[in-house]
Amino acid sequence: MAAQSALQASEITLTRTKSSLLYVIELYHFAVIELSHLHLLKGTQDLSADLQLLSEIPAERLANIQLADALIAPQAEELYAEGRFRRFPGDGELDITKIVAAIDTKGGLKRIGTEIFGAAIDELTLAEAGRRSAATTEQALQLARAAKGN
Repeated sequence: MAAQSALQASEITLTRTKSSLLYVIELYHFAVIELSHLHLLKGTQDLSADLQLLSEIPAERLANIQLADALIAPQAEELYAEGRFRRFPGDGELDITKIVAAIDTKGGLKRIGTEIFGAAIDELTLAEAGRRSAATTEQALQLARAAKGN
């Protein structure tokens, strides 16, 4: 499908940028990576290799996660429109638990929160959006910790 290949081509996976990531970490001793789990899971061509790279990044450098769920199959023909179909964690089909657990287990996780825009949040008040974001983020973290036995 044209939309799927366009989406895959537009995403930068960890596997293809491994040397760049490790170079930045080495060059800038203060660099911290913020991982968008949606971009990783929607853009990966080899999740095992990407998870291996996550395990190689020092815990203090892989400290932040942005969460957004989605359906696996593309929902739109264009990348911008596809972004409007983001969902709260747990409302889609992506394996949030695996990514959160991989980073949380390292012990460096400092910040975790949602990055939701589009239909899932458009009709909510600010207070409702905040409560929903907090609840689904907490649930994602609890599921990841339960999966790893923490």
